[in-house]
Amino acid sequence: MRDFTKEKIPDKFSVDIELTNACNASCTFCPRDKMPDIGTIKPEHFYKAVERGLEHPGTPFFAFCGTGDSLMNKHIVEYAQYIKDAGCNLSIATNGHLMNEEKAQALIEAGVSQVTFNIAPRGEKYEQDYGLDFQTTHENILKFVKLSKGRCATRIALVLHDEAARYEDEEAYRRSRGVNEFINYEIINRAGALYPH
Repeated sequence: MRDFTKEKIPDKFSVDIELTNACNASCTFCPRDKMPDIGTIKPEHFYKAVERGLEHPGTPFFAFCGTGDSLMNKHIVEYAQYIKDAGCNLSIATNGHLMNEEKAQALIEAGVSQVTFNIAPRGEKYEQDYGLDFQTTHENILKFVKLSKGRCATRIALVLHDEAARYEDEEAYRRSRGVNEFINYEIINRAGALYPH
């Protein structure tokens, strides 16, 4: 076991936990399908990861993120509540397609402090790029923004995968719908694949 008392640890730091690498989307720019195994974190591994994060001096900020969509893990609300009860903040990354009103309310009540929706184009382009129904995702995000106001921060992650896209228009549109925080991602290679499909 490492002796953290001899190391310089920042007062605040992030502990990323990948609840699953499974996803309901089939993004044209994602290398997930190159991964050898798709699965979900075992509960005992989740609780051990949180325990290890809490061993550090300072206050960990936990994040459910990775190559999959965190909402596909059936324990996500329970896990969010566990982190809140430990006195820590939690961020969740999702494509938003599974964030129905019931799930949104449960996560907000469980104390999630921030949700990042990974989305870029709208309409037919979204459906071509993500393989999901745009209207469902769009309505889920708008409902979440409304439900979460003053209780949970909401931001949009724009994946800059299409050189022809006008991402500034996407940002302006989302701002007009109540989202004020954005982060831009270039295509990254988390799964080890050199060429996404």
